[in-house]
Amino acid sequence: MRQGLSRRAFCLGGAASLAVPAAASMGPTQPVPDKRIRGALWWLYSDVSKADEAFWKTEIAAQKEIGFDLLWLCSTTHVLRAVHEKQCADPYPILFKEAERLGMRVVLETHTSSSWWKDVDWRKEAQENEELIPEVLEKYAGYPSFWGWYIGYETHHATGEYAKEYQSLLAGIRKRCAKESPGKPVMLSPFFLLDRKGVLGFEWIAPEEFTRFWAETLKRTEIDILVLQDSGEHLACYSLEERRPFLEAGREACNRAGAAFWGNVESAELDVASVEAYKEIRAEVDLGGQGSHWRRVPLEKLKHKIEIAAEYAEALVTWGYTEFWRPSLAGAAKEYYEAYRISPR
Repeated sequence: MRQGLSRRAFCLGGAASLAVPAAASMGPTQPVPDKRIRGALWWLYSDVSKADEAFWKTEIAAQKEIGFDLLWLCSTTHVLRAVHEKQCADPYPILFKEAERLGMRVVLETHTSSSWWKDVDWRKEAQENEELIPEVLEKYAGYPSFWGWYIGYETHHATGEYAKEYQSLLAGIRKRCAKESPGKPVMLSPFFLLDRKGVLGFEWIAPEEFTRFWAETLKRTEIDILVLQDSGEHLACYSLEERRPFLEAGREACNRAGAAFWGNVESAELDVASVEAYKEIRAEVDLGGQGSHWRRVPLEKLKHKIEIAAEYAEALVTWGYTEFWRPSLAGAAKEYYEAYRISPR
């Protein structure tokens, strides 16, 4: 069996709570569309200064209440640095134990420097990961809920020497993860661009080229799961149907490489009427989700986004929950959470 195919079989078959069952009526190779969001990217560092055991347990319980069964924990480097500097207590033992108690699985981010893509030092990024991965495993490998890894180097496409360096970095990290923690899958969450005219200064590529690049990247790096962001440049002005060709392209790339394909159905967006309007305010926008230009994706729209993504993806996760609609934020965020909680899925 090809290595790629065995990777995919492991990711789906070896993670029972995240697997997608086959439906006989749809044929042996067609998955049942799974319209549940299974977890949310959580920038953990933003919470460590105010958190205690009760806080962490309450946050996890809220995620479990709406059907999440995966804790997708990012900013590992920042959190461990804060722990080393005695700025906070180590949150991970609590998170791992509570996840296990609730039947949830945990994915931890490997090292990613802030604004890594600006004048990137490939050797430094590789070295930081070489140091972080063994440290994480020394501390937390014994927790049964520690399911996998997430590599946070998000991009859409690359060419030339940059592409080679990018792929080499991913391959090195994945190899180190596999060596140090065999059996734990490695995720990556790239995005696609919908700005065809290049108004924002990026080079748009067609879905066919997107498929080619990511199939090549997945084969070279042996990344186990591609988790495709579904929002282009996070702009509300794009139609849902504009996204479909890239979801199809991402799935095809995974099919060619033997990787699993998941959807990152983003639940926050920039409330702009056009790409040109976004360009006018772009300097003011914090892409981490802060500021008045952001909004929660209207719930009916989120349902449609989920339906489309579920046609292609084997599991769904989201970005936007912890920033915009976890109930501890109160007010409109809690109202949205409650509306989602009781909505049919």
